[in-house]
Amino acid sequence: MVSLPSGCISEYLDIRIHAAFPGVTVIRITGELDNLTVPLIVERVREQIARSPHVVIDLSGVGFLGSGCVAALRDLHKHAVERGVHWAGAREKAVTRPLELTGLHRSLPVHSLPADAVVASLRLAHLLDSPIPSGAEA
Repeated sequence: MVSLPSGCISEYLDIRIHAAFPGVTVIRITGELDNLTVPLIVERVREQIARSPHVVIDLSGVGFLGSGCVAALRDLHKHAVERGVHWAGAREKAVTRPLELTGLHRSLPVHSLPADAVVASLRLAHLLDSPIPSGAEA
């Protein structure tokens, strides 16, 4: 559990990071992604982008996605691409709507599959040097 500053309006934020297998890191985020939690999330994701060629951000436990986090996801995507890191996200309904409203759902590598399925697709792409199956994209 990641601690937030006292007086934070979010009830909780949980960020768990693990290596799904060599070269693939999964970051599972649970809670509310608002302006108070975005800086910590960006810091943790950037750390993993610097360490791993494949990063999966599991947002399936997110109950709220604020506009600051939508912009942060866009910026993290750019950061990952610039470093040659393949990354993907798994989303929940609370994440889908803000991405659709901004049009970012068309350009961000966010999938409707659970994070484990995204990891499996990334593993297949990594091991077989093939693209993610067409059915895996949102």
